[in-house]
Amino acid sequence: MANHFNKGVVFGKLAGLERKKSEGGKPYIQIYLECPNDLHGDAKVYGRMWGEDRVNAFMAGLNRDGKLLMGTGLRLEGFFSQYDAEDGLYWANAAHLKDKFMNAYFSSLRHGRKLHFHAFDGNLRFEHVFTSGGIPAEKIFTDNPRQKRIRITPISRDIYQDRQRGIISQREMKRKARTEALITLAGLQMRFRTILHRPVPEGSILKKAVIKRIRTGRYNYRWTLSLTVEVPPDDSMPAGQAPAGKTAGLDVGYRMIDGRLRVGYLAGDAGQMEIYLPGRIMERFIHVQELQQKSDALLEEMKARLVEMLPEGLPAELKANWHMARHGRLRKIIRWLADNSPEHIALRELRKWERQDAAIQNEKEGLRRRAIRQRQWFYYNLAHRLAGEYGTLVIESLKPGDLQRKTQLDDDRTLPRRASFYRGIAAVGALLDIIQDVGRRKGMTVHKVDPAYTTLTCHVCGHVVEPVDRASLLWCCDGCGSEWDQDYNAAYNLYMSGRESKEAKVA
Repeated sequence: MANHFNKGVVFGKLAGLERKKSEGGKPYIQIYLECPNDLHGDAKVYGRMWGEDRVNAFMAGLNRDGKLLMGTGLRLEGFFSQYDAEDGLYWANAAHLKDKFMNAYFSSLRHGRKLHFHAFDGNLRFEHVFTSGGIPAEKIFTDNPRQKRIRITPISRDIYQDRQRGIISQREMKRKARTEALITLAGLQMRFRTILHRPVPEGSILKKAVIKRIRTGRYNYRWTLSLTVEVPPDDSMPAGQAPAGKTAGLDVGYRMIDGRLRVGYLAGDAGQMEIYLPGRIMERFIHVQELQQKSDALLEEMKARLVEMLPEGLPAELKANWHMARHGRLRKIIRWLADNSPEHIALRELRKWERQDAAIQNEKEGLRRRAIRQRQWFYYNLAHRLAGEYGTLVIESLKPGDLQRKTQLDDDRTLPRRASFYRGIAAVGALLDIIQDVGRRKGMTVHKVDPAYTTLTCHVCGHVVEPVDRASLLWCCDGCGSEWDQDYNAAYNLYMSGRESKEAKVA
C-alpha cells in the first residue's frame, strides 16, 4: 500500500481498523474509510492515528458490548491517502492535478472561455510532496536501503568547487556528477541514472521531488528529476551586510534597442548600467524560431500536396477546416491510413514528412534547452555580481501580468507578436527569482516596493508625467522639461526609495 498522504478533512464510513507498529516499534492504528463521491464514485482512503492514549480513546468510542461499530460515520482531519483495495494503487499527483484544474477552471470563468481537456501529448509528471515540513536533504544522499521513498547515491562536493576554480571542464564535471537515484511511486521502485548539475545546499529541507518526462520531438523524450528544497538563512552574513553595503535600484523589462535586447536598467551608488542579454543567446533563440518556421512551412507544403491524394473514405472530421490543420491532424491521418489503407501513396508521403519534421523538432528542442541554460548562467553571474557590490537592491513587486510591457522597436512601432517573442527570450521573471535567491544566500537585502508611479514620476522634480506615447523610450517631463530614458527613471526612483528607507532606519 502506498505511503503518500495529503492533508485534509475526510467524511466517510468506517470500513476497517488495523493495529500496527512502525519500524521504530511505535504502536498506531490504520483507519480505513469509505467516502461517497457523486462526481467520481465512492473513494476509499486510509489514515493513521498515533499515540496510545488517543488510540485507546478512539477505540473506546467505537466499541459497543465489545464489538466495533463498522459503518459508523466519521469526520476526521489529518493526512490521508487514497487506495484501491484490489491493486493497491494510489493517485500520487492528486494535489498537483487538483491545483492545476482549479486554476484552469477559474481562468476559464474570468475570460468567459469553455474549459476543455487537451489530448495526451506524451509528457508525464510524478510528484511526491514531503509532509510535516519536509525532511533534511542530506537524508536522501545515502546508500542505506531503509531510505525507500527517495535515495540518491552521494557524490563528492569537491566536483563543483573544482569546476568553479576552472580545474575541470563542464563536460568533465557532468561526467563525475553522474549518480544513481531510486524513488518509490505507488509502491513501485524506479532506479535510474541522473546528473546532479548543482550541489544541494547544506542544511536544506527537502520539500518535493518531481520526475518529469518531456517530449523533445516526435519520438524522443527527456527525463528530469527536480528537487525543491528550502534553504535556511545564512546566519554568518546578516541580511543587508554584503561586502560593499551600497544601495541600487533595478528596473526589469524587455526592450529592443538597436538590435539588442535590454532586460534591465540599474541605478545606484556605483553608477548606472544597462543590462543587455548577450547576442549569442539571442541568436540561439532566433534560430529556434527559424526552425519552427521551417517546420510550419514543411507542414503547409505537405497539406497542399495531400489535398488531391487523400482517400474518399477518410473521416469528415479529418478533412474539416483543412486550412487550419496542424501537425497533430496529419499524424491522426497517418494512423487512420495505417489501419485502413496501408498501401496508399499518401501514407508513404506522410511518413516521409513525419521523419523530416521529427528531425527539425529534435534539433529545435536541443537548441532551445541550450539557450535556456546559457540565459540562466548569465542571470546567475549577474546576480552574484550585484550581490558582491550592493548591500541593498530595490526592485518592483511585480505580478506575472505586470511584466507584459510593450516593446520599443527600432522603427517606433509596437508589434504584439514580436513583443511576445521578446518577452519569452528575456524571461525577466526568472531574472528576478534568481536575484532574490542569490541575494538571500549572499546576504544582499532585496527590497520590493509598489511599482505604481515608479516610471511616471520624474526623478528630477517629482512631477507625475502623462506621456503622449507610452511605448516611446524617451519621455519628456512636462513639469521641468527634462528628458530621460523611462527605464532609467524607474531604476533611479527605486534607488532613491532604498536610500530614503535606509536613512529613515538610521535616524
